[in-house]
Amino acid sequence: CQEGLTCPVMSSLKSLQDGNHPLGLDYLPAVAEGYFVTEDEPLEVYRCGLITSCPGGLPAQCGGGLIGVPCGECREGYNLSEGKCEQCEDSMVVLWVLGMLFVFVLLTASYYLMTSKVTAKASVLFTTTCAFGMLISLLQSIGIIGTMTVEFPVNISSFFGWFSILMLDLDNFGFACLAGSATALRYLASVLFFPAGIAWYMLNFGVSQLVPRHRWDATKVASCMGQFMQVGFSTMSATALIPLTCYTHPNQKQSLLKYPDVICGTDEHGKMLAIGICLLIVGVFGFLSLCSYAAYMVPTWSAREQHSRVRAFRFLVFRFRLDSWWFGV
Repeated sequence: CQEGLTCPVMSSLKSLQDGNHPLGLDYLPAVAEGYFVTEDEPLEVYRCGLITSCPGGLPAQCGGGLIGVPCGECREGYNLSEGKCEQCEDSMVVLWVLGMLFVFVLLTASYYLMTSKVTAKASVLFTTTCAFGMLISLLQSIGIIGTMTVEFPVNISSFFGWFSILMLDLDNFGFACLAGSATALRYLASVLFFPAGIAWYMLNFGVSQLVPRHRWDATKVASCMGQFMQVGFSTMSATALIPLTCYTHPNQKQSLLKYPDVICGTDEHGKMLAIGICLLIVGVFGFLSLCSYAAYMVPTWSAREQHSRVRAFRFLVFRFRLDSWWFGV
């Protein structure tokens, strides 16, 4: 007997598989709540991501319509919501399409909102955008707290769930209805959000060159890209680390903390790991290194009157005094 199994005296493996014992229920072994075993290998015990996902009892028992090992995914056509599988509706797909269109429209509008002239006194637009940026950072921090495996004294998981979308934790909002049930594909979609945003700015810049009266300035576009990456830096870091965070089952196998149905070391995990490491190196460390270099070089560029370079990193320095230009890093 091992962790995750209850084994009374005179219990046997056969009685665990059959769910019966000749001497009665008092001698019947069972799977503990929060653990999962398969019918083929009942002694290979897995710890479930959520206790409610695995009711225990007989082998291969999952709650909330979940399937897989260890009760971490839904069937095709269903999405995971608060630990239960709910059937997808057509309206959910429509809402996701409209939501993505809204995000891209917002990115286009950000060019005009975040590239206004810098004045001695803070303008209403400047104050509004700074306040909005700080609000997003605060909500991202709350979303990060919600991902912690901590038992809070009050059940506030639903409160944290609303802010998880800022961490690209899209499963709580029916993203599987649009992207499918494949975990690696859904993770790839989360990672691609950042290069897609950069590509959208570049596409807008290219299209604007065809309209002389509304041409976008290359340095302003670069600053908008930087602002986009800066606002999403916490989310990007958390997303990149998902494939690197595993927890251990009683059978010594490991699963991803975020996606318990993905066993660490499998081909599916390998794909997710490659994607996450690329985002970590290019998006997280690469962007941080670029910003650090720019903060170091901005005084030199300014002294040499290389104003185009300074404007390209306007997002990094425009909110701070001249003697604290580096604080954006």
